[in-house]
Amino acid sequence: MEVSILTPSQVVIRAEASMVLLPGDDGEIGILPGHIPLIANMGPGVIKLYDGDKKEYETFVHGGFIKFHGERLSILSDAVSEISALNADKAAKDIERLEEQILTSGDQEYLNSIFREINILRKIIEICQEYKK
Repeated sequence: MEVSILTPSQVVIRAEASMVLLPGDDGEIGILPGHIPLIANMGPGVIKLYDGDKKEYETFVHGGFIKFHGERLSILSDAVSEISALNADKAAKDIERLEEQILTSGDQEYLNSIFREINILRKIIEICQEYKK
């Protein structure tokens, strides 16, 4: 199947894959050729593209949406980061800074954006621990 990972500023990758694992809101989503058409939210986490049993590509996404139809998988995300660029120490410091902002803000929309960012940073810490960085 054809896989495209897109951000507002770039096409991150276009590739062929026999299987793709994606971070869903409630767990991992697996897509194989012939999957039923699907549109879904995607949480922060690692996208993995496979060719048979071999992992060909992986990257961290900050969340977004997926669309699968007609053997084409489109992955839309605000931001994508190489796993090697993730930094657990920086993420922990950023969480502390954001938690302080929670105490001083009364704007619900701003608070929602802070909670979303904290969720992404916690996932970065988890991924760093998983990859032993």
